[in-house]
Amino acid sequence: MANDLLNDTDLYKEEDIRRAKVKALKESGINPYARRYECTTDILGATKLNDGDTVSTAGRVIFKRVMGKLAFIHIYDVKAKMQVSLGRNELSEEGYTFFKHNVDIGDFIGITGEVYHTHTGEITIRTNSYKLLSKAIKPLPDKFHGIQDTDLRFRQRYLDLISNEKEREILLGRSKVIAFIRKFLQENGFIEVET
Repeated sequence: MANDLLNDTDLYKEEDIRRAKVKALKESGINPYARRYECTTDILGATKLNDGDTVSTAGRVIFKRVMGKLAFIHIYDVKAKMQVSLGRNELSEEGYTFFKHNVDIGDFIGITGEVYHTHTGEITIRTNSYKLLSKAIKPLPDKFHGIQDTDLRFRQRYLDLISNEKEREILLGRSKVIAFIRKFLQENGFIEVET
């Protein structure tokens, strides 16, 4: 019980920090909730590009690691996730500092850059520019444990789909099966009636 209370307290502290960041962004004239961002492809399409191709895509930050002059993040949408590198060589000093201090896990970000493979073979986007699209107030669930409370998993399904890859695959598979059945029935003269 005390551990749950501690987690709730930490959660509220994190939310307060993120609200303060939103307020600071607004006061400095930056809109933390962008109206539009032009993408050339989604993340799944970006993972299929060749080295040297330029891409503009967007997704939710689910991982962030900053190492001095270089940072790596993973962004994802419902279909795929991709690694992105942000370095001081490609970005301005102000741009890199802004990213380091203002972009958190859970935020939505737009990335424009060049596709390449790291020395470990992972496909990555080398960022030339980025845009903060939406600042998340609530942090994402624990990466390793996900959402443990079953009731919460069903009430806040979107959180479960963000943190649980198996559940996301089931959702996508279910959607494809329903679309296939619907298409088959329509092609054979059946009419869908809601009851």
